Amino acid sequence: MSKMLFPKMAVSNIRKNKKLYVPYIITAIFTVMMFFMNISIVKNKNVAAMRGGQNVVVLLQVALVVSFIFSAVFLFYTNSFLMKRRTKEIGLYNILGMEKKHISLMMLFENVIITIISLTAGIVFGIIFSRLMFLVLMKLIKADSVPAFVISTNAVVVTIIYFISIFAVIFIYNFVKVQMSKPIELLHSDEIGEKEPKTKLIMTILGLLCLGGGYYFALTVSSILKAVQYFFVAALFVVIGTYLLFTAGSIALLKLLRKNKRFYYKTGHFTAVSGMLYRMKQNAVGLANICVLSTIVLIAVASTVSLYAGMQDSLNTAYPSEQNIVIYGTDADVLDETKNRIYDCIDAHNAAIKKDYSYKTISVQGLLNTDNTFYTDKDNMSRYDENMLGVCQVMTVEDFNKLYGDNYVIDDKASAILVTKEKLDRKDSITINNSDNVSEYKLIDVLTDDEKYFPGAVTSVVKAYILIVKDMDEMNHIRDLVYGNSDRMSASISYNIYVNTDLSEQDSRQLSKDIEDESSPEAYVVCDNRYDIAEELTQMYGGLLFLGCYIGILFLMATVLIIYYKQISEGYEDRRRFEIMMKVGMSRKEVKRTIKSQILMVFFIPIAVAAIHVIVSFRIIKMIMVILSLGSNMVLFVWCTIFTVIVFCIIYALVYALTAKEYYNIVQG
Repeated sequence: MSKMLFPKMAVSNIRKNKKLYVPYIITAIFTVMMFFMNISIVKNKNVAAMRGGQNVVVLLQVALVVSFIFSAVFLFYTNSFLMKRRTKEIGLYNILGMEKKHISLMMLFENVIITIISLTAGIVFGIIFSRLMFLVLMKLIKADSVPAFVISTNAVVVTIIYFISIFAVIFIYNFVKVQMSKPIELLHSDEIGEKEPKTKLIMTILGLLCLGGGYYFALTVSSILKAVQYFFVAALFVVIGTYLLFTAGSIALLKLLRKNKRFYYKTGHFTAVSGMLYRMKQNAVGLANICVLSTIVLIAVASTVSLYAGMQDSLNTAYPSEQNIVIYGTDADVLDETKNRIYDCIDAHNAAIKKDYSYKTISVQGLLNTDNTFYTDKDNMSRYDENMLGVCQVMTVEDFNKLYGDNYVIDDKASAILVTKEKLDRKDSITINNSDNVSEYKLIDVLTDDEKYFPGAVTSVVKAYILIVKDMDEMNHIRDLVYGNSDRMSASISYNIYVNTDLSEQDSRQLSKDIEDESSPEAYVVCDNRYDIAEELTQMYGGLLFLGCYIGILFLMATVLIIYYKQISEGYEDRRRFEIMMKVGMSRKEVKRTIKSQILMVFFIPIAVAAIHVIVSFRIIKMIMVILSLGSNMVLFVWCTIFTVIVFCIIYALVYALTAKEYYNIVQG
């Protein structure tokens, strides 16, 4: 055969199968483009050099890893759809006299053409849109100055090598598949799976157990620490359960519906259920993929959008003032002297103080058990559930009243007031216990006003308490009880000072540095500047939003293409079946109603299950969001989630409507 024949056949095949190849090529171009845009920013040294740029690069590297894995897996997955539709055609070539080596050579040229188109167009569009993507990122992180954007030659080379490798492995897979198959098998490959699948009871039960276990973890997790520990375990169980139930559970459900004679022996239900039952073996994995991808898109986008939108609330909660100062020391007099030097430093900057307040605390880590004993030693703490872990801030009633505008009075050293969000079994007393050295306090009152007393503690990973005692002597007594003569920072008295000034941003940053220079061996000073923290939060949340949207777009594209190919595959497989329905007496209207019933059932089950996954996961995700400082605005997270679900459902419905039209054309064709 002429060597020029194979390239011509390859081009002809791509044109003939444009309904299959055009979406595949567009997807490959888009995948190359997204990968290239990401790696070009990661390789841009100017991004890493900008202030806080290393944090942005780390988040972009996470996106790059996702894109790296996604590109390979998804191109392999879509290739399987192409090969499934083309096996009969390849078998026919073989029957008509083409040797397998000639078929493989033809497929090689097809692969080369697709690779060249995908890489060329993908990199060209990547170069065009890279700067736009770069500017969007800079806008999200609110960069002071936009660094120069440079197209990295290294990024081009890495992209070319990686995608040539993917397409080469895809060709090898297709080559082996053709070489090992028989012509008759290829001709009749589209009929494989037509036998009624068996009910896989064990897989169905395992699916229910996995899904139930994942849901149980998500709904019953009792602390933020456990939420972090069990999130990926719960997610893994839900994913496994989803695949098992779509694969085996769906068949069991359809057979159960078939046993219900009232439901089954209706024209629409009869044909829809029986048709789905015979093809569920092929449909199940694709539908599970749609469900899992949809869940990831919804959670990733909703979480990152709510974090970014709630950034100002997070900042106000965690850092209420311009200068957030903490002095660590063990001598109250030294702390007071250091505070005076800090105020002298503020005066030296000619700064007018708009507002300031200060208070001393001791931070005690431990756990509060059911009889109101707060254990602080490891031996006693290890006997109890880690869910009970907490941090107790001890402060004087004088500082507490100044801080919160109250007028509580404590006359007795053995008396105290407890502030907590937790429900207590006892409210009469509390005991501090360190290796059986105890100090008991009679509780005058237990305060529980979250909004007033815990504006910052809502972001605490563990339980939070405030113990209000009579004076500094009693604070020092508790410190000695818990820490003894320890000189660790955690054993120090914390003098918290919050100051707002009239300084410009630049002068305010310099003031913070000068305040930290007031540190001494006896008093260590830390000053968090609100402008610095705002910049760090913007970079982190902006980077997370970029990451969430990037992953969302990738997985949304995957979802759309899976739906498209599934509709096309279903159309070709159903054409013969619905021709038979017309021949046995069903009207065109009945056939169309049957088609609609079937595809509605098939393609809206995944999005419904995905929505259920999101609803069930809401509690555990909410806890994890607390770590990222969104604890003060859960209402925002709820609305962002609802909005994301609605927008995704609209996009899903539009995709369904467009692909369903193609399906009808093929079936009725």
